[in-house]
Parts: sequence; structure tokens; C-alpha cells
Amino acid sequence: MNNIGDEGMVGLFEPLRSNRTLVRLNLGKYFRVALDYNGITPDGAKFIASALENNGTVLRELILSRNDLSNKGAETLAIALQTNTSLNSLDLTYNSIEVEGMNALGMMLKTNTTLTSLNLDKNQVNDQALDLFSANLKMNNTLKELNLGNNNINIDGLKKFVEALQANNSLSVLDLTNNFIDDLGAKLIAKFLETNTSITSLNLSKNKIEEQGAEDIWEGMKKNTTLRVLSLAANLFGNGGVQSLSKVLAQNCVLLELDLSENMITMEGASYILQGLRENKVLVSVNLMENKLSDEEWEEFRDESKGRTIMPKPKKPECHFSVCLITLFAVSYTHLTLPTSDLV
Repeated sequence: MNNIGDEGMVGLFEPLRSNRTLVRLNLGKYFRVALDYNGITPDGAKFIASALENNGTVLRELILSRNDLSNKGAETLAIALQTNTSLNSLDLTYNSIEVEGMNALGMMLKTNTTLTSLNLDKNQVNDQALDLFSANLKMNNTLKELNLGNNNINIDGLKKFVEALQANNSLSVLDLTNNFIDDLGAKLIAKFLETNTSITSLNLSKNKIEEQGAEDIWEGMKKNTTLRVLSLAANLFGNGGVQSLSKVLAQNCVLLELDLSENMITMEGASYILQGLRENKVLVSVNLMENKLSDEEWEEFRDESKGRTIMPKPKKPECHFSVCLITLFAVSYTHLTLPTSDLV
């Protein structure tokens, strides 16, 4: 763990104002050995924004996860990105961004023409914050990936968000993991899926969706022609929630991956899925991990699903030390990864 802080931002980003070769800079933690937990506050964000505003840099990806940017820092970066024409991907995971920050990021989307990926996972996005963001999302036609997982989104915020998605035709990957969507929100999303032609990947894991919500999702998929990856993992619908899935799978010719793990599904529910798989020609992966199937039932399900990837109960991973490699320090003209002294 380093602690570059705001003062370190001066030395790091001042040279970037005129740099024309660096395209990727990681200041976050998730799955990367880099500058995690650096205590970057809104003051540090000013130096980053200055480099982005200058447009002399050709930086494409900026990861600022797990810092202390808060609303002020998000506002500062958003203003810079209104005119920036190089950055494609921005990760603001875990930065305590709330209403004001989301409003600023939404305003940025009205004029920015290059940002295609925005990660706002694990912030403090509530319904009010999402309303303000949604008002501007409907006018954006470049953002392709949006992660709003692990926030505080309820049915009230979801209403305007879905309206914005209906007007937006560029977003293709949407992650709403671990919010408060439940059956009412699932019904809204199902209606949206009936007419949407841009979303190809949708994650609704951990949203307290029960039997009726799952049934609504399947109904919405009957008319959908673009969704290829769907996760409903760790919800609450059980066997009843997959009863009508067989008919949907039999007719669907688009979906490639389906995650139904952790849903209390027994062999009764698995049999409904099998009925659909016998007619389905395109689905290649079904995840049923952590459901209620015995070892014998797993074998039966796999045998009946030949040619498909069926995710069974996980086994303990084997460790092959000969192929383990940790890159501690790597610098090139196009990729900068700085080391951390606290590797776990």
C-alpha cells in the first residue's frame, strides 16, 4: 500500500499535461498491483483534471478506485471531461460519490464524446442521485459500459433510469448488482427489455428478485433480440422463478450465457431449464452453482446438457507455483503500472 496523496499528484500529473505516449494509468486496487488506497482527495483531483483539460495527453484509461474523491473530486473531474477528447474509460469505484457528484458526471455525459466506460461501483448513489444522472444519460450516445453495482438504487430511482435507457441507444453493458431492485424493479426492466436493441450484457445479481420478478424478466426476453449475457445470481426466486424459462429458452436465439447461481433451485427447477435447453441452439453456458442439487443430480444435468458449459459446485483450486507471476514494476511508453509495498 502506498500513500501518494495529493502532493504526489503534482509530480505525477504535471508531466502528463504534455505527454503524448501514455495511454493507461492505474491509480486503483481491484485485481491490479498498482496505486491502491492513495488518499487522493478533491485537491489531488485538481491536478488530474488539469492534465485532462489540457488534451495534450493521450491517456485512454484512468483508474481512481478506492480513494477519497467524494462529490467535489467527482465534480472537478467531470468538468475536465466535458472537453477532454482522449479518455475512454474511467473507474471511480468506492469514492463516496453522492448526489452532487452524480449530477456533475451526468452533465459531463451531455458533451463528452469519447468516454465509453464508467465504473461507479460501491459509491453512495441513491434514487435522487440516479434521477439527476439519468436526465443527462438519455442525451449521450457514446457510453457503452456502465457499472452502478453495490449502491442504494430503489424502484423510485429506477423509473427515470429506465426511461433514460429507452432513449439511449449506445449502452450495451449494464451492471446493477446488489441494489434494491426487487420484483417491482424487475417488472420495469422486463418492459424495457421488450423493446431495447442495445443492451447485450445485464447483471441483476443480489437484488432480492423473487418468483414474480423472474417470471417478468423471462416475459420481457421473449421479444428481446440483443441480450447475450444475463446474470440473476443470488436472488430469491427458486424453482417457481424458472418454471416458464423452458419456453423462453426454446424460442430464444440470442442469449449465450445465463447465471442462475445461488437461487435455491432444486432438480425440479433444473428440469424446467433442461426442457428449454433441448430446443435451444445457441446458449453455451449455464451457471447453477450453489443451488440445491445433489452430486447425482449434477451429473444428470450435465449429461443432459451435452455441448454446453455447465457450472457445477466449485472445487478447491489447485495451486501451481511454477506458473505464478507477480509483476511488481513495469513501465513502458504506453503503459504505466506503479508498485505497491503491501501485496496480499
